[in-house]
Amino acid sequence: VEGMSKAVRVTRDAPVPRLGYVRVHVNPRRHARAASVDWESRIVNVTDDFVAIDKPAGVPTIPTVDNLVESALYRVSHDAMGGECLAVTSRLDGCTSGVVVFGRSTAAASALNKVIREQKHTKTYRLLCQGHVPAGLVRHRYRKLRGRAQGSSNKPTLLREYGDNSDFSCAKDPSSPWQHAELEVLSCEQVFTAKDCQGDLFECEVRLVTGRTHQIRLQFAAMSAPLVGDSRYQPVSGMLDEGPHTPW
Repeated sequence: VEGMSKAVRVTRDAPVPRLGYVRVHVNPRRHARAASVDWESRIVNVTDDFVAIDKPAGVPTIPTVDNLVESALYRVSHDAMGGECLAVTSRLDGCTSGVVVFGRSTAAASALNKVIREQKHTKTYRLLCQGHVPAGLVRHRYRKLRGRAQGSSNKPTLLREYGDNSDFSCAKDPSSPWQHAELEVLSCEQVFTAKDCQGDLFECEVRLVTGRTHQIRLQFAAMSAPLVGDSRYQPVSGMLDEGPHTPW
């Protein structure tokens, strides 16, 4: 639209300029659990610079494009911190529970984001998966598919081959869509067998080396050990993108 500036989220009554564009989400994706959580009890620690919370599963860390209020960031701000404006420093998937840290100022958030970017921190995760994974480093090439453009598909975004001799060694190029994805499996122990799952279930402790979107879920699915309850990547368990010669 002519004269239109960058789109912004409107949370209160506001005039709409002539020829202005308004997008209304009449059927937003809901995260109903956000309303039932006692967010004050979820606070792990508060300092002058940060708020650390124990985010429950079933609630996204940050607002989605069509749902502002049913997110951990919004609820902690309004239900536990008196409406204080908080800044994002880390995120967990909606289906993941664990510690998330919000900055109480842009300066504090920037400082912590710098620490994360330079990998001067350690992130460990505990998960339940449907297959044994040996301890050690796991490396893949990672590419995030965006949108539903012609030719795109639901193929997983990891490569089977890794190394300088791979067709995708261009992943070292910062301009390449292929990126390095790495994690370390610290332990993987069988815990029990569930009737509704194929095979035994294993509890693993994982340390993230890089922080790609859905990285743990993708890499474990790539190793034929999808996470229990992961309906998004379980259907493509063990199916990796091998480039132009991918047989499926």
